[in-house]
Amino acid sequence: MNGDIYQNACYRFYNFSTEIISKYSLDVFKIKKIKAFITDTITDVVTDTYPIISENEKLQYEEAEMVHKQCCDWIKKFNDCMTITELKEVVENYRMSKLHNVVDECFFFFNYIFKDTNDKHRFEVIMEYISSEAYPSVWIKYGMCLIFDPDDVLNAYTYNCSSFIGTKSTFYKHKRELAKFVENIKEGKIKFCTRYYFDNKTHFFCEETRGYAVINKRYFETFEEFSAYRGDNLKNTDLSLAYGLRIDKSEYLIDETTKLPVSIENNLHCDIQKKYEDGFFYVYQEWKNEYGAVVNEHTYKFKYFFDFVYFLKGDLTDADLLFCKGLNNLVNCDGVDLSNAILPSRIYKKFEMKFNPISVNENQVKSFSETLKNEETTVLTLKENRNMPMIRNSMRNVLNGKSLRVNYVSDIHLMHKIVQANCISKGDVIYLIKKIVCNIANEVDGLLLIDGDVSSEYWVFEQFITILSKEISRETVVVFTLGNHELWGFSGQPLLEIEEKYRTLIEANGMYLLQNDLFISDDLNEIKIIKYDTICKMQDIDIRNLVRNARYVIYGGIGFAGYNKKFNATCGIYRNTISREYEIIESRKFEEMYFRLCSLLRSKSVVILSHTPKTDWCSKQEYESGYVYVSGHTHRNYFYDDGVMRVYCDNQIGYKNESVHLKTFLINNEYDIFFDYKDGIYEITAQQYNDFYRGKNIDMNFQRRINILYMLKKKGYYCFIHKSKIGELSILNGGTLKRKRSIVGIPTSNSRS
Repeated sequence: MNGDIYQNACYRFYNFSTEIISKYSLDVFKIKKIKAFITDTITDVVTDTYPIISENEKLQYEEAEMVHKQCCDWIKKFNDCMTITELKEVVENYRMSKLHNVVDECFFFFNYIFKDTNDKHRFEVIMEYISSEAYPSVWIKYGMCLIFDPDDVLNAYTYNCSSFIGTKSTFYKHKRELAKFVENIKEGKIKFCTRYYFDNKTHFFCEETRGYAVINKRYFETFEEFSAYRGDNLKNTDLSLAYGLRIDKSEYLIDETTKLPVSIENNLHCDIQKKYEDGFFYVYQEWKNEYGAVVNEHTYKFKYFFDFVYFLKGDLTDADLLFCKGLNNLVNCDGVDLSNAILPSRIYKKFEMKFNPISVNENQVKSFSETLKNEETTVLTLKENRNMPMIRNSMRNVLNGKSLRVNYVSDIHLMHKIVQANCISKGDVIYLIKKIVCNIANEVDGLLLIDGDVSSEYWVFEQFITILSKEISRETVVVFTLGNHELWGFSGQPLLEIEEKYRTLIEANGMYLLQNDLFISDDLNEIKIIKYDTICKMQDIDIRNLVRNARYVIYGGIGFAGYNKKFNATCGIYRNTISREYEIIESRKFEEMYFRLCSLLRSKSVVILSHTPKTDWCSKQEYESGYVYVSGHTHRNYFYDDGVMRVYCDNQIGYKNESVHLKTFLINNEYDIFFDYKDGIYEITAQQYNDFYRGKNIDMNFQRRINILYMLKKKGYYCFIHKSKIGELSILNGGTLKRKRSIVGIPTSNSRS
C-alpha cells in the first residue's frame, strides 16, 4: 500500500495499538474518520407510516407503463389474426421487436385465447398452431384443457407433417402425454390453485391458475375490467405493486389475503429482522396491513459488519448473529446495542453481556451401561460408509426409476451432544442443532427415516423439527418414529396425549409421525397415513385395495420392548412414563398389527420402521422375505442384507459420536396391481391395464376402444388378451395388438365368461 492505508478504507471496530501507531506514524484522525462505506441509514428508507418508494422503483414503474402501451398495440395485432398463416407472421414480427426481450409471447397467446372463448374458428387456429409444437405450444396445450372441453382439445391436437417440428413418433408421444393429462383431469387427480395479482412487468391485472404442467394466465388491461370479472372480489389478490391505483377500499370484498398498494392501505406497521447468513448481513423489512398480510418488503444486504451497523444506526437489538464467526475478531462493540441479540455464549462472555443460561436436567442425559457398551464395541460399523454413488435427483425423477433411495438415522441423542459441547445458552443449542441438520440436509436424497431418540427434552426436539423443516428440501419426505427417550419428560401423561403433542408439531412442519400407523405412497406419489384405529376397523379386502397402487408402504412405531426380559421398562428406559405391564400391551399391539399386515402386503415394497429391534416386540424370530427392517435403540450397529433378509440397524449415532451422517438403502419402486390375484384368467378394464403398466414404470397410455380385455396370470408372469366384438383374439404389447386365432382358456364366441 506504500503507506497509504487511508483511502477507501474503514477500520471501525479495530483498535490499533499505540505501538503500531507510533511505529508507522499513523494518522489517528484519518483512521477513525470513515465509519462505513455506505451513506444511507434505515431512517432514510423508512417513515413512521409507510415505506418510501425509491427513485429506482419509480423509474421501473414508469418504464412498465411504456411497456403496457406497447403490449396493447401488439395484442391488437395478435387478436386480429384469423388464419394460422397470419398468426405465424405476427409471431415472427414480434420476435424481431425490442419488446420481445421484455415480454414473452405467451402473454399474447393467452390474450388471443381469451379474446373470445366461444369463437370456434379462433379455437381451430390456436390448436393448429399448438399442434405444430412451435414455441410456446408446450406450455399452452395443457392449459387449453382448462379453458375448453378437454376432449375437444385432445381431438384438435392433430399431426401435420408439413408443420410439426419433429418426427411423427415424437408427436404421438406428446399426444399420449396429453391424453393422460386429460384422463387425470376427468378423474379429478390434478389439483389446481388460482391467484390474482398486478403484473409489474406489463402493468396488466392477472388471474393465474397452476397445477401439474399448467400455468394459465388471463390478463386484463384495466382494473375496472379485472374487478368486473371478479365481481369486485379482491380476496386472494396481490395489488401491492400497483402504485398508481386509486380506489375506495369500502367498495370491494377484501380480507387477510388481500394486498393493496401502500398508498391505499391504512394502519401499516413494519417488522424488521436483522440476520447474518451465508456470509452476509441482512436487514429484512416487511410492511403488514391490519390483517397481517405483507404488502411491501425490502431486503438490504451488506458484506461488511460496519456497514450493517451504520445502516441500523447501531441498533442490533434482536439481531440473529449466531453463525457469524467473525464476531470473535471484535475488540469492542462500542456504539452497538446488542440487547436480546442471538449470539454464541462466548460473545456474551467476551463483552460481559447478560444472557439467560440454559439449565440441563441431568436426569434427561442419562446413559445406559448396556447401550453404551454396544456403542463402543460397534463404533466401526457405525462409521463404515455404505452409501451408494449418489446422483442428485428430485423426488419425481427418483420415482421414474425402478428403485427408491431411502435414507435413515436413529438415536441422535441431542441432549448428550449439548452437554458434551458445553452449550450454556439457547443460541449454543441452536448452533449445534443447525450444524447437525445441515449435514442431514446436504446428504439426504430421497425418503428420510428418523427412527427415534432425537432428544429427551421436548423443547430441544422442537428446535430440531423447526430447523429441519427450514433446511431440508420440500421434495424430501421425512418420516419419524418416537423413541423411548422422547417419553422421558411426560411422567404421568397418557401415551396418546404424548403422541398427539409430537404429531401436531411434526405435521405442522410438513413431516410425518408413525405410531402403529401405516404410511402409503401411491402411484401418483400422494401420501396417505392410515391411523391404527382406522386399520383395526377395516376389512382385509379394504386394506388390499388401499395398497393396490402403492409404490411402497411403511409400518412404523416405537414397538416397545415387551419381549425383552433384560432391558425394558423395569430398567427405566421410559423413566416413569411407561410401566412394564403397559409396555407388554403396546408391544403386542404392534406385533398383532404386524402379523395382520404381513399377510396383506406380500409382493409390496415394505419397510418396518420401529425404534426397538424386532426381537423386542415380536415373538417370531423369522424375518419376512424382502421386507426392510429399520431400528435403533440398542446402539448395537449392524446390518444384514442378502436380498431376502434385510435388516438395517447400523446408523444409531449414540451418546458419544459427535458426527451425524445418513446411511441409505434401496427399495423396489414398482408395484403390481394384480399382486393378490391367484393364477388364472380374469376379465379386466382398460384402466386396470393402464394401471398395471404404470406400476411397472412403463410410459404407456392405452386409448383404444375395447370390447373385452383378459389378463392371464401364471407363476408371476402375465399376458393380456383383447377379444373383439366378432370374437377375434389379439395379444396386447403395450398399446399394440397382435392377432391370434385361438388362445387356450379364452372362448372365441361373443359371450362374456
